[in-house]
Amino acid sequence: MSYVNKGVSYHKNYTDAWKVLRRFTSDAEYALAHDLAMHARHGDNFLPLGDDFSYRYMANLFKLDHKKFKKLTDKLFELGVFGKWS
Repeated sequence: MSYVNKGVSYHKNYTDAWKVLRRFTSDAEYALAHDLAMHARHGDNFLPLGDDFSYRYMANLFKLDHKKFKKLTDKLFELGVFGKWS
């Protein structure tokens, strides 16, 4: 898995936001938020998810149990780290 965006000369990082997030999350939640951020597309922060998106698919991508992944993402959603499309 590569986090390198080819052709991008810089990567915007909101240090203060990450510091606040760190105070309100567990180690696992913080690590998942970081990994999700690294997978987001440059410029719009959308995760490149298709119709095959599922908790099991994402859990496998991040090498987590799907039940644990759902619990972690529910907390991140509650904190406003990311939104869900309906």
